[in-house]
Amino acid sequence: MKKTEKVLSLCVLIFLLTTGTAFTEEKANLKDLHAAVDSFSTSIAKSLPFNSTIGLNWSDAYIGQLVGIPPHFGFGTTFGITTLDIALMNNLLKHFESEVLFDFEIPDWFGLPLPAITADFRIGGFILPFDIGFKIAYLDSSNWGLLNEFTPFGLEYMLIGGDVRYALIDRRLVKLSLGLGFNHLGGVFSITGPDGVKPFYFEVEETEYSISVNNPNVSLAWQTNNIELKTQVSFIHFIVTPYVGLGLGYGWSKAGYKVNGRVDGNTSQFKEHLSSLGITNFTEAVGFESIMDVSDFNMRAFGGLSLNLAVFKFDFTAMYNILGNNFGATFGMRFQL
Repeated sequence: MKKTEKVLSLCVLIFLLTTGTAFTEEKANLKDLHAAVDSFSTSIAKSLPFNSTIGLNWSDAYIGQLVGIPPHFGFGTTFGITTLDIALMNNLLKHFESEVLFDFEIPDWFGLPLPAITADFRIGGFILPFDIGFKIAYLDSSNWGLLNEFTPFGLEYMLIGGDVRYALIDRRLVKLSLGLGFNHLGGVFSITGPDGVKPFYFEVEETEYSISVNNPNVSLAWQTNNIELKTQVSFIHFIVTPYVGLGLGYGWSKAGYKVNGRVDGNTSQFKEHLSSLGITNFTEAVGFESIMDVSDFNMRAFGGLSLNLAVFKFDFTAMYNILGNNFGATFGMRFQL
């Protein structure tokens, strides 16, 4: 367990240390903020379901029957990343006197890497040729002192999912399956002051009134539920098993921001106007938030190969989000009979 926490700490630390902060002195406009949230939410609605498909992409399109000899089942772990749109995230964060920037020259088309590590389990079916998989992942950087000491950023991440696959072709060298999966993903990327976020203020349209926030903590929050129909073919060749697959899904997503901090000014007279801009839970003592609901189709292609060493398999997978234009890659290790 300690080794796992060290690996996760290092991975998330690399992810967080690639960011820095930059500040502006321009007063933020609420209409501009609303437009930035809308663009961010629309984009992330395509990216989040893609990230939720990390895990359970095993090389074997079908693992066999649980009641066979030997019984067919497996368990292991998968580490991977998918990418988010850097420009849209920066455009949202700059309204809070903070902007995520990369110290390394990573192309905008590649995006911001979002890591995940899952525990995977799969068992074969009985009578009919099917198998069932389950995965779970959880990250919370606030529990890792290494991250808190060197960066004002934090990351929380939870993923739960599963699938059922039916074998259309089950031969010694070729397997083809059709599956249905469901994934639930939630996450928060936080920036804490005073090192991460300076005090900032907003301009309220059509008035000369402004809202200021002191000692703020800003978080980007997201959540998605994604159902996916997928097909996969694999070719069994003893030491290696190459495979390709395609998935079509529909995701119900939420994304936006939360600001925790003391809000100065008589905001009660503007709450109705703020609500029309999607800003809710507005209180002077706690802060405010804006979370938008976005639903959309998503499609991905994936493929790779596994190295098969007796009952141990090592998977290398590449993924591409066709509708969202995001990339992903995973590495998995498992015990499988």
